[in-house]
Amino acid sequence: MVFAAFLQKIGLLDVLAPNSSAERRAKDERKELEKKRKARLQAEEQKRVAMLEERVQTQYKAEEAARERNQFAKKQRVLYTAADQKYDAVIVDVHFDDHPEHPYYTIKYKRLENNTDCEVTSGKEAKNIIEVEKQTNPERLTSVTWDKEKTRELLR
Repeated sequence: MVFAAFLQKIGLLDVLAPNSSAERRAKDERKELEKKRKARLQAEEQKRVAMLEERVQTQYKAEEAARERNQFAKKQRVLYTAADQKYDAVIVDVHFDDHPEHPYYTIKYKRLENNTDCEVTSGKEAKNIIEVEKQTNPERLTSVTWDKEKTRELLR
């Protein structure tokens, strides 16, 4: 070990053992490439997280501005009430067709649906979760408390 270090220091190791030196250089190059790849991936992840945080802050500001006008913002989480049922919903679009101060909204939510399919469940009743997208008026919507984590999940 000491002798190999001495030979490497004076430059004779490459002459006496060229394969191990070439292998060592190749291994060092692979390690260096791996370090660069990890650093690039880490930088990309940090950039992605920063962009997501910026989108969350922009969403918060949009919701605050809409709240000041007694309206809802696109991608805002709301509570939809229909037939004495309440559903967690998301505003998909805001429509100002009828009047600029009284928009209507396209929302998306999930609900349970009873399914009686003889082939699949042998005549038994099954429940499926279906995603519903529909237009509604603001009277059926209620704003929910701001939750940064849930908003972040929506914006991903």
